[in-house]
Amino acid sequence: MTMRNEADLQAWFIKKLNEKGAYTQKVMGVSRRGFPDVLVIYKSNVFFVEIKQKTGVVSSFQKREIRRILRAGGHAFVLFDRSGCELFIENITKELIKHD
Repeated sequence: MTMRNEADLQAWFIKKLNEKGAYTQKVMGVSRRGFPDVLVIYKSNVFFVEIKQKTGVVSSFQKREIRRILRAGGHAFVLFDRSGCELFIENITKELIKHD
């Protein structure tokens, strides 16, 4: 499947995560400018994810928000293209972190 734009890539990413049992929420117009695109909760872990096409550019507002999330102890990622999204999904769905 060819991803024509970031919206297509985000929709694909959310669909794949939901199939794995994750809770996802596309974040729109929330809080401050630059807040990451997608909130992901999987196995008690919360991730804030900004999704970009291969040639996408992370804005200064997005960098600021990601730094704030990381400083607060959160998990924030910028994923580029489908391969970056696939790698993220593969890594979080492995049994690297076990919660019983």
